[in-house]
Amino acid sequence: MAKISKRTRSIQAKLENKEYKGLAALKLLKEMATAKFVESAEAHISLKLDTKYADQQLRTTLVLPKGTGKM
Repeated sequence: MAKISKRTRSIQAKLENKEYKGLAALKLLKEMATAKFVESAEAHISLKLDTKYADQQLRTTLVLPKGTGKM
């Protein structure tokens, strides 16, 4: 079994097994950010759409603040 670091144990102690609201999740992420580099986060959002119907299809574009990073 792998040894768990102090940093990981402290993060796991703060985390509860539940769904968080948006602002509460961001606040918790900022509290847990302890790495010496710029950390990133990933969000998974369920929109509960039935894409068989045209009025429930989601088609959009997003402009990132610094672009895609490619030239």
